[in-house]
Amino acid sequence: FFSEVALWVSVCYARVVNSCGSVKGDGDFPALSPTMTDGRITLNGLSQPWTVKAEDFSGLIFGGKVAIMKVKKYGHQGRPHDRLLCFDYEHKCLFWVKSEDNRSCLTIKETKNICTMSKSMNSLASVDSDDAVSKKEVGNYMMIRDIIDIVKGKKTKLFFTFFGRRADSKNCVSIIGLHRTLDLEAKDEKTANHLSEQVQDFYHQCWGFKLVRSVSKKTLEYDSQVFVRLSESVLEKVISMYRDVTTKWHEYMWNDAANKIVKDYPRLAKNIRVWDVVESKEAYRIDGERKSGWGNNIVQVMEALASQLVEAKRAKEIVDALRTAVKEVEQGKDREQTLTRFFNETFTQEGYLPKNIAPANKSMSNLKDKSVVRDIQRRCRSFQGRESFRTYYKNPQFLSILKVCNQFVLIPAADIVKREILGEKYPTRDFKPRGWDIDIEFHKEFIYVHQLKRDVEATDQLFNFQYRLSFKFKRPAKELDNIVLHIDEINFDDSKCTQDVKHEVHNRLMTVNRVRMKLESSGPGLSVPR
Repeated sequence: FFSEVALWVSVCYARVVNSCGSVKGDGDFPALSPTMTDGRITLNGLSQPWTVKAEDFSGLIFGGKVAIMKVKKYGHQGRPHDRLLCFDYEHKCLFWVKSEDNRSCLTIKETKNICTMSKSMNSLASVDSDDAVSKKEVGNYMMIRDIIDIVKGKKTKLFFTFFGRRADSKNCVSIIGLHRTLDLEAKDEKTANHLSEQVQDFYHQCWGFKLVRSVSKKTLEYDSQVFVRLSESVLEKVISMYRDVTTKWHEYMWNDAANKIVKDYPRLAKNIRVWDVVESKEAYRIDGERKSGWGNNIVQVMEALASQLVEAKRAKEIVDALRTAVKEVEQGKDREQTLTRFFNETFTQEGYLPKNIAPANKSMSNLKDKSVVRDIQRRCRSFQGRESFRTYYKNPQFLSILKVCNQFVLIPAADIVKREILGEKYPTRDFKPRGWDIDIEFHKEFIYVHQLKRDVEATDQLFNFQYRLSFKFKRPAKELDNIVLHIDEINFDDSKCTQDVKHEVHNRLMTVNRVRMKLESSGPGLSVPR
């Protein structure tokens, strides 16, 4: 009892002091600093300061991770109910609990309800789990990633019911999500505007994108279930793509490594950029600006990779051998054959059968069943091919990185974005003059390879966007650790693109990022299927 009273007193005290001081932010969110002046609370640290009346905003609790506003929530049955709408900045979600009365202070029961709900959302993984919250609470939250629209006024079905018609349209706000709609009524129009602005601000901080709202005169003019079905379809496609790309990468490594690298490396070297990334410092490009000529380009890239992957003596050997190969091509030799020989001689060594295979070969003379002999030989050849990456290659990290600087790994991701997400309704083409870059980033513990692709709407150039397919390697980059598909930016031509088209295209493309967040919140087993 005394602990509950102490918690209640501490919350009330934090609300009535003139300045509550700074509260440390978590993750991508800034430090939040609440102040109270003349009965109004201002929450600084957001892109737009949040200032509302004290009775409509109960302040910050739980270390600055949850902000609370009192609203009326409309349901499918009965009268609207008073609720405390909580902005959970730690878990990037909205949740709501029962409000006991109209006092500006939180009651002990309200505080307990918020504590219970907040503890149920200790992680995004727990939020997505059916066992995370009780049956009573399971429907009382909305993930920010699932928001597709926010509408002012009475535009949804619940506001056309008996009790919904009594609400003042100026005070009504509907938050449209993939799986539910949150229909709310604020105390007055100003509070409703603040609520709408802060949901948009929360969305922006969570995604890095501004929420693109639709334009509806009387009722919603689109079916939100379209985006639900799209999300389910894209989730399956992305998981399948991750598995396929991982499998192809392994096969690509184990079979004819040099032959396949040389086909794309000279052509793509002009688009490759190599970066040294040090924490708390600006990324530094170590390969320099590109010069004219494919030969200079591939030497620059190889020199930058060698400076990060091997010691200075070995780096000089690799770069000198590549310069010699480029010079031979310039003198008239076949480029593909010459570069293949360079990779084979520089990174491949004549090997031997792995030790655990040799005894099996020696013992085969004692076997009478020829089918068993053939089966053992087949397994030996297969194992030898897979082990060749480790036993036959010198400095295999070069091959690991260069293998994903290739068009074949980007094609499945491009098919998902172009065909599955945008489809025939919004055909796209490559952005000119330069729509494809490859960034190789060297961090302290990891190496990232980002394939950056920019497309533009093909018919009227209504919009352009950039997406990336990222590969993560643990140093020294002998094994692929993670794959991620992500939308980086979306740009609309305001003079040509209508608001409804912006809304639809934005939510279609954001499906990629929703799937990414869902996979990451479901645990590492789904982020990179094995």
